[in-house]
Amino acid sequence: MKNIEDASYVIEIYKGFAIMRCDDSLKVASIKDPKRHTHMHSLHACRKLINDMLVEKIPLKRSTYYLISLSRLTENPEYREKLNRIVNVRKQKGKKQSYHNKNNPVGKGSNYGNNWLGKEKENKWEKVKNIWQKHS
Repeated sequence: MKNIEDASYVIEIYKGFAIMRCDDSLKVASIKDPKRHTHMHSLHACRKLINDMLVEKIPLKRSTYYLISLSRLTENPEYREKLNRIVNVRKQKGKKQSYHNKNNPVGKGSNYGNNWLGKEKENKWEKVKNIWQKHS
């Protein structure tokens, strides 16, 4: 495990937090309590995370992972609880459906291709014809 004391891994000390190189990411750890840490992929994201955490900002447009990282770094239990509530609501909602234009009959993943070709109308007409012939 890479420690804050090992200066070869520390990239930057930023507002009371150490940003360190890890295997495939950057580790942000509190200097006071190194157990409070998280991993990010860019130096800019690490700095933004620290800034948001210090002003206790709740960035709703950020990913769930970002909110979890904020809650892991903060010392404030009320702020952590707010972040955890938002994360739980997002998990309960599940994955959002992908959008597709229903008016566009031809497209990847579209189930309107048969209507566009007229096949579904032919199938419906055949069913009606069969029913009519049975009752005649």
